[in-house]
Amino acid sequence: MKTKRIEIMQSKHEEAYQILKQRILSGALTSGYRLVTDTLARDLNMSASPIREAIRRLEAEGLVRHIHNVGALVTTMDNDRYIGALETLAVLEGYATASAAPLLTPVDVAHLESVTDRMHDSVEQGDPLRYHRLNREFHEGFYVLCPNAVLIDHIHRLWDSLDAIRHNIFVLLPQRAASSLTEHYRLLNAVRAGKDPSSIEQLARDHKRAMIKAFMAAQPRESGLAHRILGQ
Repeated sequence: MKTKRIEIMQSKHEEAYQILKQRILSGALTSGYRLVTDTLARDLNMSASPIREAIRRLEAEGLVRHIHNVGALVTTMDNDRYIGALETLAVLEGYATASAAPLLTPVDVAHLESVTDRMHDSVEQGDPLRYHRLNREFHEGFYVLCPNAVLIDHIHRLWDSLDAIRHNIFVLLPQRAASSLTEHYRLLNAVRAGKDPSSIEQLARDHKRAMIKAFMAAQPRESGLAHRILGQ
């Protein structure tokens, strides 16, 4: 009986974690939103314990932060942290993409091209959430084959930290969404042509850095880290 209760509690912890994480990543819980345990427990029809455990897990993943005398808040990502995360992702994802590229089959490449085509449709339809879901599917289609599981775990965490605000970028920088697709096709063509890993890695890095440049072009010049990164 005790084992059964433990299994039920673990199930509730996982359910609360998945629900709260999805709400954060979808933007339903926005940056700076205060996570009140009792309120969430009533909302999810659970006790406070699984909610607290879920919040601790989200804090460990960087999606939530705890502030003394305030409580748990959905993490706010300012411009410098956003750009720093993108720059880090450019390095990690570039390496992972280059490592995985030789393992992609023609069927894999055709699938990724189809994903990019559907991303184009999302731009035309003005559907940012679908666009970013497909964008993540595109990149994961590369690095899921990377043999370095630790590297992939770090990439997943960075994507999660960025996902909650990516739909805003789509609205602010619609021209970037369109040019991003051209870079996707360029990367796929390089894979088809059997380009060397260093060339693939550079294309993947340049893809992310182009996002930084587009973002910075829309920002005041006070953002110090970004201009150091871009050499401006």
